[in-house]
Amino acid sequence: MRLEREFVFDPSLVLYLSLYESDGASFMSRDKHGHLGTATGAFWTAGGRYFDGIDDKIAITDHSSFTNLCPLTVEAWTYAKSGGIDGRVIDKNNTTLGVYVSSGSNCYQAWRNCATTAAYSRSNNNTLILNSWVHYVAVLTADLYWLLYLNGEEISYQTKQQGVGALTSDTGDLVIGNKAAQATPWDGLIREVRVYNRALTPLEIQHTYLATKGGINEI
Repeated sequence: MRLEREFVFDPSLVLYLSLYESDGASFMSRDKHGHLGTATGAFWTAGGRYFDGIDDKIAITDHSSFTNLCPLTVEAWTYAKSGGIDGRVIDKNNTTLGVYVSSGSNCYQAWRNCATTAAYSRSNNNTLILNSWVHYVAVLTADLYWLLYLNGEEISYQTKQQGVGALTSDTGDLVIGNKAAQATPWDGLIREVRVYNRALTPLEIQHTYLATKGGINEI
């Protein structure tokens, strides 16, 4: 498909996991780097990978393309059955990067550690959408502000906290659906995970939402 080719050949794309096409316990990403993904649980379904909300995860070994990503965009189609325990869409070594749903406030959040103060943003409390597919996008701008989008529309409301100092980095795995230590499991499904080393524009986010939602089927 034309849109898929656009993803694969976008030079800013550092990770692309379709997940609904990736069966088995290990598989390669479809970006130019060909990262190896290793699944613990997270069994395959035609809709995407199913995470049990307990200990499932998909680990991607650290790579130079994941170092100090800023600006940054994380994009995924997600289906949350519950908030889990601050269920992660994506996480980098527990401390560096997290895009997740907050079980305590039932909202969407993202954060990125800086030298002294984390850059973070969140949606309104009680805006978490359960038992439905959601196109969730988190954008970190070059000046360290997060913007959150749900189904093509911006949802972040809290004054965006600007981090102080350089972004922190690490060599830990990049993990889908959990932390490496399996402490914040996703409860539901995830598919179409993409990470870019640039900030997608609102128009691009709207375009990818509209172009990919036709392949999403409710459970």
